[in-house]
Amino acid sequence: MQEYQWDDKSMSLEVLLQTEKQTTSNTLNVRGEDSVEINNLINIFFRLSYHCWENMQSDSNEHYLISVTNLTYTRLPYSLRAIYNLWLKGHYLEAIVVIRHILEGLVALRYFHKYPDKSKKHFTATRSKERVSFFDMFKEFSPDFYKRWYGDIFSQLAHGGIITMLFREKYSSTGKREVLMGCEFNSEMSDFVTVATILISFGYLNYTSIFFPSITSKIGPTMKNRIQDVSGHIENKYLKKSDNDFLKVILPLICK
Repeated sequence: MQEYQWDDKSMSLEVLLQTEKQTTSNTLNVRGEDSVEINNLINIFFRLSYHCWENMQSDSNEHYLISVTNLTYTRLPYSLRAIYNLWLKGHYLEAIVVIRHILEGLVALRYFHKYPDKSKKHFTATRSKERVSFFDMFKEFSPDFYKRWYGDIFSQLAHGGIITMLFREKYSSTGKREVLMGCEFNSEMSDFVTVATILISFGYLNYTSIFFPSITSKIGPTMKNRIQDVSGHIENKYLKKSDNDFLKVILPLICK
């Protein structure tokens, strides 16, 4: 089958690719430091994934949990790269859907690390009522995060709620509604994607040595220094913004 060619000015894949290219340029011009931060995190997690394992009794709940934790950390840099690519081109809604995925991964690991006896039943369950709900997981660490962000915002965005219209609409100075065709850089949406991604990544980084107690002995001085450097950078740049509501409620989840 031949690919169809379109000679009118309507929206098309070719137009989309043009808008993605322009959005990428604008994103890097305005948010270049965010790009560096996310790429550094991706490379760190790729290297950490080689060492994310602990020896456990094979038939224990702890062994099952460490297997799930290893898989989560192995997938993480690929998810971060997907978020980065979507963010760079202006696909903010789609990036947030993947952010929700890594957020759920982190809260699940924290919850089942605290309650390892519940892990195998949860991850092998075939019915939802046999699983621990995300409401209960978030309630364990930050009930306000579930109420303010996960339930009302992340879930609605992931499930195609009416809030998703915000990503395909824009308004003129006269208040006229216009459907956004293609992609364009949006400072506020871009900022939300990067802040959420970097803070959740900080949580994973912060808990690496908790989930994998022997990992410190497995990595070299360069890795240790770079983990310390990127963690300190995130703490100074992001964690000290006490007036940020998202930060306030996610802190109990990402900090030890």
